[in-house]
Amino acid sequence: YRSVVIYYFVLPALRKAMSLGTAPFLLFIQCVVLLWCMVGAIEATEFEFKSFDSLLPSEFAIVQYDSRKLSNYWLISALWNKNYAQSHGHKYLYYRSDECYHPNDKNVQLATPWCKVKSMVTATNEFPDVKVFIYMDSDAVISKSFQNTSLVEYMKFIEKKVSWKVNEKPIIFNQDAPCWWCNLIQEKGYSTCLNSGTLAWVRHPISIQVLTAWWDSVLDPYDTNPLKR
Repeated sequence: YRSVVIYYFVLPALRKAMSLGTAPFLLFIQCVVLLWCMVGAIEATEFEFKSFDSLLPSEFAIVQYDSRKLSNYWLISALWNKNYAQSHGHKYLYYRSDECYHPNDKNVQLATPWCKVKSMVTATNEFPDVKVFIYMDSDAVISKSFQNTSLVEYMKFIEKKVSWKVNEKPIIFNQDAPCWWCNLIQEKGYSTCLNSGTLAWVRHPISIQVLTAWWDSVLDPYDTNPLKR
């Protein structure tokens, strides 16, 4: 996209702007910057997953969120995961906020667990160059036993282990172990008990739709929630 834009639009317009003087030239530069960003967004949106091996290490990212300041245990876990990510050439995205609001209802402060959903949506929007995201709660760390295994190899292993058809289901959640939450889920008629403490998604219209719907569901009335206790 960008090479086509440069050859057919930018270069001819540049010659014309330079011939007209300083003001038109500066305006032209501003337009080029805007166009460059727009084309980059289009390229990111139109990303088509082929294989994890076809991606660069920098196109993988670990995302974490916490409402507390980085200190003591929380600092150690974050730094461990950050060091792991950087050692393999991955990105590490850490989000922190004391309070969280949905843009469509800024009068209601949300419970902090909702803020991690916001961080997932934010990370996806703010880093269009990242194609694979792994979210981990702030109390989760990459095991020392696997510190030499990149996210590329992790995702390939998961893909093979569960026969993951990435383009059909580009977002996956952790299956929770037996607990009160799973008991509640089964009582309500659901068959699958999920844990949102760790999940992964590949940049794809479906995964973006799921994350957006999840974030927007905070606006749903609690009284109609089948899991209300």
